[in-house]
Amino acid sequence: PQCDHISETAAALSLRTEPAHPLSPRAVIFLRSATGQRILDNVGEQRATGLSSLQIQQHTTDVETGHLRAALYVWDQRERARSKFGDFAPQLFGDSDGFEMASSLAVARHRATRFGHLLVVDLCCGIGGDLMALAERGPCVGVDVDLARLHMARANVESMPFPAHLVAADATYGPVSGNAAVVDPARRQGSRRVRSGADYEPSLQLIESWQEQFSLLAVKVSPALDLDQLPSRQEVEYVSWRGQCREAVLWFNRESDGIRRRATRIIED
Repeated sequence: PQCDHISETAAALSLRTEPAHPLSPRAVIFLRSATGQRILDNVGEQRATGLSSLQIQQHTTDVETGHLRAALYVWDQRERARSKFGDFAPQLFGDSDGFEMASSLAVARHRATRFGHLLVVDLCCGIGGDLMALAERGPCVGVDVDLARLHMARANVESMPFPAHLVAADATYGPVSGNAAVVDPARRQGSRRVRSGADYEPSLQLIESWQEQFSLLAVKVSPALDLDQLPSRQEVEYVSWRGQCREAVLWFNRESDGIRRRATRIIED
């Protein structure tokens, strides 16, 4: 396996281990076992024939309810993820919010190229969307406080033939050293999108401390964020994909080329 374990640090004492959705760490581990994979394959085959989730539950009597519910949830999310992840989607693990927050693979690959071959720490790696792209181009480490999502990230990176290391820790403390980092703070509080960078989780007020730790830093934010809220800023890159501005990325580089604003349009073959 490419990610043979998930390291825990002293900063990980308050890890989120029991999410509201069916994909607990234990559920992800089970679904990746031989038995769990057979259940997933069976659910996928039944969905391909047009059966609804309710019909599949009615036809499947030899699987524990919790395991079947988790498998159905995985396939629901995979179908929603196809627009962002294309042919990789049927192999991925993710919850609804995780896939919604993740960049598309095309956008993540563009961002990854800007790091060259540096060791990149993906703080707040979530389900591993950016980590997949970072692993394609060089060494990387994923960090997250949500243990369920770390297990999803592990599964997703292992769907590609590239290694990555995963650490269970709070990104607030910058628990891993590296040449560069990408940070994707949560921009929701429950069902509500937050508007202030101070309300991101972790807060954008931490940018200056991250700058001290990493020579190259990228922080993903909403394109609608008022940049005057930021404690500091160097370059903002607005990224367009499939006709929409998907995200803004704040770049901080000790060897900056002086560009303050950049607009990038991603065109896929």
